[in-house]
Amino acid sequence: MSDVPTLQDWVRFHGTFNPDPERHVEKVEFEVEANDAVSSTDGIDRNPVYFTDIQFQSGNVLTGWTPNTKEMMKQLTWTDDEKQNVASPNEFEGNEPTVYENVKKRWFNLMGRGNTTLVVPNYLPEDWEVPILPTGLDITLYPKEDFDLCRVCTEAGTKLPEEEWHYKDIIDEYREKEERGGGYAEYRNLQRVLSLFEDHPLHYRHTREMWFEGAEAGTEILVHANTRIARVGDNYLDLIQRKPLDLNGYTYPVQIEGNKFLIAPKGSTRFRVEFYKKKTLELITEDEDGNRVKKEYSYLEDVGVGFHGYASFFQWTYGREQY
Repeated sequence: MSDVPTLQDWVRFHGTFNPDPERHVEKVEFEVEANDAVSSTDGIDRNPVYFTDIQFQSGNVLTGWTPNTKEMMKQLTWTDDEKQNVASPNEFEGNEPTVYENVKKRWFNLMGRGNTTLVVPNYLPEDWEVPILPTGLDITLYPKEDFDLCRVCTEAGTKLPEEEWHYKDIIDEYREKEERGGGYAEYRNLQRVLSLFEDHPLHYRHTREMWFEGAEAGTEILVHANTRIARVGDNYLDLIQRKPLDLNGYTYPVQIEGNKFLIAPKGSTRFRVEFYKKKTLELITEDEDGNRVKKEYSYLEDVGVGFHGYASFFQWTYGREQY
């Protein structure tokens, strides 16, 4: 061995014991005992013996240079008793209430129309004392009408700086015309533009977002964090989002750092479902020569597309090994 120990010089020793769960470790004493070994080969130079940390670890899998994550989380199961709140006596014409054992996943029906905020609860009503950990959220949606753009995102977010607004050019155009003294007609055009675009929901970005190009009514949309599947119909999503979205010939430059799946922390989780359709704005304005002309602008609008679907997720608590 060289004067300074290298990684290959170290030898790890380990053992197991069953501690008393009612007691805590206050101090550790140990001694090193070497058998069939010498500290030098010439009787003069003494080679030192190095030792490093002592680690206590719960669980069945030993952690090495790569941490063991297998036992950090424990999947929860529970019993779903449909008979619990059934009035008695009662007669059932169809399927009778059932008791389901070892249930592993929560399911919630979703429905809405237009841009909608939805809430799902990540808690364990069967035992309120159990610590609950964040989990991946699986969302499945079915739109009731054709759409040109869909965004599924968290509720938390913020408005972009004005220079990054997608519809800034239209707003600036009519601000300049109104400032040049365009009269009541241009003032009215500006107010119309501001009402549509100044607080447009696509001028907001959220902490986690998934963007989908348009599809027909009834097309299945998946945002499944547990299997890392995101698709609309048979078209899988580009999670990195390298290029702008092509919305039936209308290019929308999505300024995001990749699509992100949604997670559900402990408690109530709010997320948004947004559907947009391409619309045309027509304005009567003046050109550079003062002639009255009609100008058209394509934009995306929430027109109240209805949808239904469901959200589901597994639930987790701390395992035997937390670190």
